[in-house]
Amino acid sequence: AAIHSYFLPEEVRLKAGGWQICDFHAPWGFITTPGFAEPFFISIVGSACWLTIEGSPPIEMREGDLMLVLQGSSYTIASSPDVRAVAWDEAFPPIPWSNAVKLTTPRRLGYGDPAGPATRAVSAIFGFGDVLRNPLLAALPPYIYLRNSDSHLLTTMRSVKAFLDEEEQVPGPGYVAAAERMAELVFISIIRAHLRLQPEQTTGWLRSLSDPRIARAVTAIHEQPARPWTVSSLAEVA
Repeated sequence: AAIHSYFLPEEVRLKAGGWQICDFHAPWGFITTPGFAEPFFISIVGSACWLTIEGSPPIEMREGDLMLVLQGSSYTIASSPDVRAVAWDEAFPPIPWSNAVKLTTPRRLGYGDPAGPATRAVSAIFGFGDVLRNPLLAALPPYIYLRNSDSHLLTTMRSVKAFLDEEEQVPGPGYVAAAERMAELVFISIIRAHLRLQPEQTTGWLRSLSDPRIARAVTAIHEQPARPWTVSSLAEVA
């Protein structure tokens, strides 16, 4: 099923994307605390690592796998399941979201002894304005985990990392705008892959975006909430 993003109401569209290049050398492990507001994404583009979400059994994240955390779920990511994890905010001092989106180059996160086996990844913080009132995010599960065999995004993410590496070395004009558009492309690609894995009979706000006519009607309602819509007037815009 395709998401007709050009029908997405303005208030649910991605507003910014703060990108990070991750180079972690074993042994390493990080744990996040629940409650962060903005959706967070990480994709493994080299080697492998282990992911534990909300106390579930560890999952081996292989090259090309990715995870999108949407509603403040706590998770641990590590070079192996038995590594003692440190808090993410202790390993990498946080920067305010308002400053993150203004960075003119991607942020590089390095950890561990460079002599140790490396895990390469790219991550991003997605900005949507008012997260709590965003119907798109509300329609999604707390997190989305995708194998590369389901998302087929490894080639895309390798290209993203190559772009970020180049921008870090030789910053160019318009990086913030390019980073935002790239984040939007990746986010929509993840949601499309997630939808493809759902049963066809799945209903709800998100599924409605797979139908062009319904998507146009939903968008019209969001853009003009005070208008007294009827079935007949919605049929006209659809």
